[in-house]
Amino acid sequence: MIYYVFNEAQRITELIKNGDLANYYIYGAHHLKESGQAEIIDYKQSKQIKNSTVIINVPKYAPEFKARGNRVILINLNSNHILKRNPGFLMKWALTQIYKSCDVIMCLSNIQLEELKKFGIDKKKCVVNPLYVDMVDINLAKARLFGTYSPFYLSSGFDVGRTFSNFYKIDTRIPIVTLGRHAAIPYIQYCNYLVKCSGMVLEVHNSGMSSDLSSSTTVFEALCAHKPVFINPQPWLKDFPSKNIYVYTSSQELEGLLNSHKEWIPETADFTFGQFLNKLKKVLKIKS
Repeated sequence: MIYYVFNEAQRITELIKNGDLANYYIYGAHHLKESGQAEIIDYKQSKQIKNSTVIINVPKYAPEFKARGNRVILINLNSNHILKRNPGFLMKWALTQIYKSCDVIMCLSNIQLEELKKFGIDKKKCVVNPLYVDMVDINLAKARLFGTYSPFYLSSGFDVGRTFSNFYKIDTRIPIVTLGRHAAIPYIQYCNYLVKCSGMVLEVHNSGMSSDLSSSTTVFEALCAHKPVFINPQPWLKDFPSKNIYVYTSSQELEGLLNSHKEWIPETADFTFGQFLNKLKKVLKIKS
């Protein structure tokens, strides 16, 4: 049996059911549960899982599941931030044991491989599988489009390190609408804003508490909705080339980009969820 183990699993599944959270945010768990190929279980109820396949996103849980004879697959969200903290000898030893107890470390970008290698993690354990976007809610939002509306840019996200304050200082002919912890809305409503906007504007400063790929899903969502993206430099961007990503290094540069009214450029780059799910099924040894 395949189990996804999350903290607050019931709350997460309810958020998806109600349209508050995107179904793909839980790394294929929703899709495999719907097809009867996996179960989603809360960590507090997972103590009896033995001799199964367990998918987790919290590294420290790996040793206990491995000790019970499980095949452990870690969705690797922030190994770079964890391993770059310059841990002491004992902490380094503990972290090495945690990552070595995983059978598969599913990295979301190539940028995560180097730090794992430095800690002596076998490269054969690592699979790079970017978390791309399920289009179902974006397509539904497109189908609901009607009427006329004033143009606007969108900036959205809940990641640690995401900031919106500098956008209020930028002199643009088109306003920037911000959605985040200060103005939270359900995911299905966010998609309504996304398909109407003139582009996605982001400023993200990576910190120790953020994901290694902070803001990447927001970028992929915008590209899947055929919206240009304006973002400050991020270490993972080189892995995802696109004609529609514009990197700015100053407020003045961003202001110039936004006032130049960039439009979507047709391209073949594909950021849709099927790629993630197909590779995940291979790792899980599920026949497509």
